[in-house]
Amino acid sequence: MTTSANGSNGPLRVVAICGSLRPGSFTRKALLVALEGAREQGAETQLLDLADYDLPLCNGSKDAASYGPDVARLRQEIGAATGIILGTPEYHGSYSGVLKNALDLTGFHEFEGKMMGLLAVSGGSMGATNALNGLRTVGRSLHAWVVPHEASIPQAWRQFDDDGNLYVTGFSQNQLWKIDKNRVASVIADYPDNDGRNGELDQPVDLAIWDDKLIISNFDLMTGEGFVNTAHSKPYTLSFIPLDEANKQQ
Repeated sequence: MTTSANGSNGPLRVVAICGSLRPGSFTRKALLVALEGAREQGAETQLLDLADYDLPLCNGSKDAASYGPDVARLRQEIGAATGIILGTPEYHGSYSGVLKNALDLTGFHEFEGKMMGLLAVSGGSMGATNALNGLRTVGRSLHAWVVPHEASIPQAWRQFDDDGNLYVTGFSQNQLWKIDKNRVASVIADYPDNDGRNGELDQPVDLAIWDDKLIISNFDLMTGEGFVNTAHSKPYTLSFIPLDEANKQQ
């Protein structure tokens, strides 16, 4: 048994609110990965996909009944949670309008005193820091305990396979990224080399990021031995070639 945010004994319950309505949303895919991690730790989980709710625009009314049944359902499902993950794409340097409206339709009763995690995706290489900063402000305003660590996924269109699985898994406290070699044939790391050109490494690797340095370590899958190949300062970009795509090229 565990103790929930309101002090009652019961299982931990984590809900993730998807602030994207786009079919095939990368936000949704990333939140499903996050919820899988919560389930592995013994929590009950639920994805609250805002595409499944008929939410009116918030007009500031104090009459809860005037907003309709889906607002009441959303409030109830968030209110029953111990922890909440907010997920959004970054649109024009901020989080999505649909998520903003959903948050405006809820309040302290649903969020106060609860743990809140933040996740955002972007199409560009700079990540979704602005969206996350905005959501952190909202979380504090709702008196939630916003987790210091946040997840920003740049170039989200490169990060998932067709089944919604991440090509890169295993983020650890020392910032070690491990490539899932069961699904990834190679990694291409573009970086400025000593001649001012872009270099490419196109073989299975593990990647570690230390203090804005990209360190590429090659590992022998048979012996488990590896070595540091190179280290470069930013900027750099990573792309992943799935095994099925690599097989088509052979």
